[in-house]
Amino acid sequence: DIRYLMDYQQWSGVGTLELIETKSVSSAVSTFSIDNIKEDIYNVHFCTYSNYTPSVDNRHLGLRFKVNGTTTTGFDYMGAMRRQTAATAADLPQANDTKIWLGYNSGTGTGESLSGYFYMYNAGDSDKYTYLTAQNIQLNRDPNPESHYISGVRDELGVIDGIEFKPSADDISSLDVSLYGIRYS
Repeated sequence: DIRYLMDYQQWSGVGTLELIETKSVSSAVSTFSIDNIKEDIYNVHFCTYSNYTPSVDNRHLGLRFKVNGTTTTGFDYMGAMRRQTAATAADLPQANDTKIWLGYNSGTGTGESLSGYFYMYNAGDSDKYTYLTAQNIQLNRDPNPESHYISGVRDELGVIDGIEFKPSADDISSLDVSLYGIRYS
């Protein structure tokens, strides 16, 4: 009985975050993945990423999806980013790209790291597109404060069972990722 479980604070209700996995980069890697996102259980995912530092100054951070355990590398991503750097704003549309860009111009200097989050929708539904909304902040390579607001989609249908972070070039030196499923969403 749900009422009994609620009375004894043992009922995790609608919208509860349930941790799927937490991972960190411990040495430089070209890509960084979470391979089991439990797409058969959760319709909505929440992912935090923090302390992204590229191995070389002035690199961007991208996200790609996995289908049947294989990263989708085709030109099947679209999106838009609103970027605010110091006093300058820019709208950066993307179409027919190989990834969804989460951040631009990340640096390697002291305190220069990117941190943010995204919500991902419909990963387990082969009849719907998988899309995300994201937001982050960093001290960029200059170093100036910079924020990004992102929406992106993989414009091919299919069940997404993993995610992969990839820099624009070179390696990821540092990155902490936690992926959650949102219960009954």
